[in-house]
Amino acid sequence: MDALHIFQEIIRRDICIVTLRDRIAYSKENLNDNWTTLIIALATMSGANEASAIKSDRVGKAWKNKKEKARENLTPIGDNAPLWLKYISMPMPAYIINQAHVDIVRRIFDLTIKGYGKTLIIKALNSELIPSFNDKSWGTSSIQKILSNRAVLGEYQPFTGHGKDRKPVGDPIKGYYPAIITEDMFYQAQQATASRNIAGATKQTERFNVWQGVSRCLQCLSALHLVNKGKPPKGNTYLHCANARKGLCTAKAIRLDRSELVFKQILAKVDSLSLIQDSSATISKQITAIEGRLSIESGKQAEYKAALKARYSATLDDLVYECEQVISTLSQEKEALLIDLASEAITNKDDFFAKLDEGGILTSYEGRYRANALLKRLKINVAIERNSSTTDYILSKGDKKVLGIIHHPSGKIDSLAFTADQLDKVKAQDFDGSIQSSIDMLITEITTELVINRERCDGAALDERIGEMLKRIDVGIAVDSEEFQRIRDIINSSQVQAINKLVASVDELEHRIDNDRS
Repeated sequence: MDALHIFQEIIRRDICIVTLRDRIAYSKENLNDNWTTLIIALATMSGANEASAIKSDRVGKAWKNKKEKARENLTPIGDNAPLWLKYISMPMPAYIINQAHVDIVRRIFDLTIKGYGKTLIIKALNSELIPSFNDKSWGTSSIQKILSNRAVLGEYQPFTGHGKDRKPVGDPIKGYYPAIITEDMFYQAQQATASRNIAGATKQTERFNVWQGVSRCLQCLSALHLVNKGKPPKGNTYLHCANARKGLCTAKAIRLDRSELVFKQILAKVDSLSLIQDSSATISKQITAIEGRLSIESGKQAEYKAALKARYSATLDDLVYECEQVISTLSQEKEALLIDLASEAITNKDDFFAKLDEGGILTSYEGRYRANALLKRLKINVAIERNSSTTDYILSKGDKKVLGIIHHPSGKIDSLAFTADQLDKVKAQDFDGSIQSSIDMLITEITTELVINRERCDGAALDERIGEMLKRIDVGIAVDSEEFQRIRDIINSSQVQAINKLVASVDELEHRIDNDRS
C-alpha cells in the first residue's frame, strides 16, 4: 500500500512513470482514459514486493548459515575483514595479513600505551607520512575505532540489523581473524585511554606534564595548571593554582623545573623501580593490562545493571554475577602483583637517579608519561604550596598522608615520613641523617623532660608521649613497628638510669641540708 500511495503522489504532480520491463507509461491523462492499467501496476508492485521479500529471506538465511559455520569451524564469511587484513578465496577462503597496515595499527597501540593522545598520534603519523587506510587524512574517530576494535585480537562479533537496530548476536568468535597484537597490549592501551579520560587530559603538548592529574593546591585543593610565561632567563613555565588565576586563592606559582627536582625525590620514595628495572617493568605492564580488563568488565557490569533495573531478566542477572566474579578475580591478581612490585625497594637514591637519567625517564615524552601513570596507579596525589622561604609538598595515598617534602631555596630537600613504611624508605635513602637526627633529638628531649620532672614513664603512658612528640616533628611511626620499640627501649633504659642517679644525688643533697640545719 505504501508503494501505491507513492505511485499516486508522483502521478498527481503530473510526472509520467514508465516501466522498462513492459514499457507501459503511467500518467494522469493515461489513467483517466484507461484506469485498468492501474491494475497492471498494482500486480507488478505486488510481485516485486514478494520477490524482494523472498530474496531478503534467502539472503538472511544464507548469512545466518555463514555465521553458524564461522562460529563452528571458523570458516571465513567473505570480504568482511578489517582494513589491516585481506580476504582471498583461492585456493581456499582465508584472511591474510596486510603487513604495512598491521605495522600502522601496532604503531597506534604503541603510541597510545606510551601516553600519546589521539591528536598527537595523528600528528606523529602525518609527520612520518603514513597514509590512512582509506586514502583520507587521519582523524580522531578512525584512531578510536582501531583502538577499540577487538578484531585486532582475532575476534569477530556477528551482528544483526542495520544502523540503530544493529545488535550483536552471541559471543565474539575468537580466533576467526589472525590476531595482530597481544591481549596485554590491547588492555594496556584501553587503560591508557581510560586514564587520560579520567584525568581530563585534553591539551596535547610535546613535553608531557608529570604533574598532570596528581597535583593539587595545598591551600584550596584545586588543580594546578601549567602556565608558560616565556623562555628563560626572562620567562619560565609555572604550576599555578586554578583558583589563584581567578583571584579566588592566594597561592603563589611554582616554577616547573624546580618542582620536577622534587618529583624525582617522590619517585624514589614510592615503588617506582618499574621505571628503570626490567623485572619490575614486566610486573607493571601486567598490572596495566589487568586494569584495562577491569575497566572493560566494570563497564559491561554497569550496562547489565542498567538494563536489569529497567526490566528484570534471569539472563542479565547471571551476566551481572559473572562480571562480579571476573572483577573479583582480576582484583586479586592485581593486588598480588602490587605486592610483588612493592617488594623491590629503592635504597640508593643516587643510583636510582642515575638510571632515571640514563633511561631518559624524565626527558622523553614516553618516560614522563610512564612516571605520571605510575603515581596515578599507586593513587598518589601531591598537594603543593610555595611559602616565603620553602615550597612544601604533601603526598597522600588516597586520603592518608604518607610523606612530606620541604624544598629549600638553597636546593636542599628534606623528607618527613607520616607512616612507618615511608619512614623505613626515607631512612634507607637518607644519607645526611636528618630523619635519624630528628628522632634522636626526640629521644633526648623526652628523657630529659622525664628526668627533670623526676617521673618514671612506661607502658601506654610512654607510648602516648612518644606518639605526641613524633607528631610534633611530622614523623609517623606505628606503635607496633621495630622503630617505635627501639625508641621505647632507649627511653626506658635512659630514664631509669638517669632518674636513679638524680634521685640518689637529690637524696644525698637533702640529707646534707638536714644535717646542716641540725
